[in-house]
Amino acid sequence: MEEIQQWMIDFSAANSELVEIEQIGTTYEGRVISKLRISTDLSDTTKPIFFMIGGTHSREWITPATMINFAKYLVENRGKADDLLSLMEFNIVPVFNQDGYVHTWLGDRMWRKTRRPNEGSPCVGTDMNRNWDSHWGTGGSSPFPCSDLYMGPSPGSEVEVRSMMDHVLAIRDRVKVFMDVHAFYQFWMYPYGYSDSLGPAEEEELYAASSKAVQAIYETHGKSYEFGTIADVIYVASGSSSDWSYDEAGIVHSYALELRDTGEYGFLLPASQIQPAFEEFYAGCEATVHYLRDNDKL
Repeated sequence: MEEIQQWMIDFSAANSELVEIEQIGTTYEGRVISKLRISTDLSDTTKPIFFMIGGTHSREWITPATMINFAKYLVENRGKADDLLSLMEFNIVPVFNQDGYVHTWLGDRMWRKTRRPNEGSPCVGTDMNRNWDSHWGTGGSSPFPCSDLYMGPSPGSEVEVRSMMDHVLAIRDRVKVFMDVHAFYQFWMYPYGYSDSLGPAEEEELYAASSKAVQAIYETHGKSYEFGTIADVIYVASGSSSDWSYDEAGIVHSYALELRDTGEYGFLLPASQIQPAFEEFYAGCEATVHYLRDNDKL
């Protein structure tokens, strides 16, 4: 984690005309949660934002690597034909669940949750993606602290989640895409997660944008991604980030992604797949931005 934080500092310093670090909050164990702001004009407070989060579940190591590669590519490709910075500002959180991520490097590689102790239980941690204040505890989560799907004692009980909700709400008028990136199974999903009988009001629009994204992914390395609502594609999951960003922050293009692979390696994706995983992710994001541009949604 210290290596990633130092990389963020060095990266922003080396590209200060395009990149700055902004603090979002702190973790239970006191680590600083920051995002990279990447824009052709950092003083512009009107440019639409693409907000993406990696490392919500700490064992999903491919997601911080993908966030870092995405940031690098944006800066390196400034001014080229596929320069997305001409259209949007990008806000990138490489590792959201930093305490859990550090824990995976200390020996418990499959750790998923936060690291806050639970009162009255020997089991530690809450699933950050069941703790958002949207339809919390209505299905697909657990009230038991020893479960990997533990939703916490109350919505927003985790300081990390509270900080992120407050931060996104403060900029929600500018955020046109909210994306929480996970692994694995190759899914490109949108709300709702809490119900398998309800879809978002703009489901036709989200379906159209998602179909463009998964087609671009397929054309990159031949990987097929399934797309649709969270509840239909994977399972019912209440208290999720994308349901919250859609319902509470009013961000229509709210997504939950699952990157490579489909189970051969799972959470232990080999390093040789980091670059192609990023390349297809970038292609999907590029298609999403172009959909918004072409349909006057920016």
